[in-house]
Amino acid sequence: MDRRTCGPVCPARFVKALPVAAAVCLLFWSLPSPAPGGQSYLSATFNDKTIDKPIGTGGPALGEPNWVDEEIEAIVRATPFETPSLEIRNLTSAGNMGFELDDAVSEGIVAVIIDLWLYKDNPCTTWLDLYNSGWNLLAKVEFESNNTFSIHDADGVVVSGAPFAAGRPLPLLMVLDFDADTYSIWIDAVQQVSERFLNITSPNFRRIIFYAGWDCPEGNHFSIDQVRIIDHEPQVPVEVPTWGRLRALFR
Repeated sequence: MDRRTCGPVCPARFVKALPVAAAVCLLFWSLPSPAPGGQSYLSATFNDKTIDKPIGTGGPALGEPNWVDEEIEAIVRATPFETPSLEIRNLTSAGNMGFELDDAVSEGIVAVIIDLWLYKDNPCTTWLDLYNSGWNLLAKVEFESNNTFSIHDADGVVVSGAPFAAGRPLPLLMVLDFDADTYSIWIDAVQQVSERFLNITSPNFRRIIFYAGWDCPEGNHFSIDQVRIIDHEPQVPVEVPTWGRLRALFR
């Protein structure tokens, strides 16, 4: 997932070497970046798994789900991403696959990061849920077969009918702020929602579940890669120097 930052204001020695017209440091960022050295709760890259074999169910410690329903298959594939990924497909009826943390996270800020690939010929709805330790829904992202998505939480629908592009990587970032009791979701580098947790007595996070085939008997398939759950710290906006301060550098 690309994250672009310019970092701190350009050093004075660098600015002095530029013409005045180019002495403004442009700040870019598309998604908030994880905090350096923050704890990693899950890193499922699938790079160390055997291609064309079912994924194991050893849990986050092995970069694997905790369970895969018998109604679906989860196979490591060499495509469609540039690195190995996990293809999830339902066989005869609906099923799901889930990652469960050893302990629920209830403090600080946690980022859930996923690279998703939705196929253009997928006839079904695909979705993923975030749950707390008591199986209360924190947030749901649902991708329809007509290339639109919706976002739900415990209080109902918060985004509906927004478009997405199938047939290419679709980065997802979900930030759970347990200090502020809020969640935010970015899809394809665009922030879609920032809301408070509602109808949840004790907000915490423990599970992410992927669903296949709930609105069609078979044929629901999609791929995931680079599934990570990590401690997170939002970027702090950097002060841009005023024109007067830039001119003072050349005195």
